[in-house]
Amino acid sequence: MTADAYRLMTDVEKLLEEFDERAGGLVAVVLLMKTGLPVTARVRAHVDETFLSASLATLLNVAVNLSDKLFTLTPARIILDTEGGSLILHGVNDDMVLVAVFKRQHLGAILLLVEQTAKQLSQLFQST
Repeated sequence: MTADAYRLMTDVEKLLEEFDERAGGLVAVVLLMKTGLPVTARVRAHVDETFLSASLATLLNVAVNLSDKLFTLTPARIILDTEGGSLILHGVNDDMVLVAVFKRQHLGAILLLVEQTAKQLSQLFQST
């Protein structure tokens, strides 16, 4: 790994750690390539990272295909909200999405944090 790539990943990890602390109670936060490959993940012990990444990639592909057929647009975010918790996939750039999985919390507040973090991640990747 080059020095620039190492610095970038260190900055990404720091940003996700801050996001995790601010959000509180996250089950998982994943920076995911749209192909399904996790760039980095902070996943609680009871969640299988490989299964989560593959499932998220499938969900993303279904949403993109559906959105393309209905609206001819790529979705900016996907929200799955249940009684037990929520999942938000939010675009970072053309190749990556930020995923937050959390137990019952205020969806609006978490969505704002996800949007802010996705924007910061996008800026990090643009600067390299």
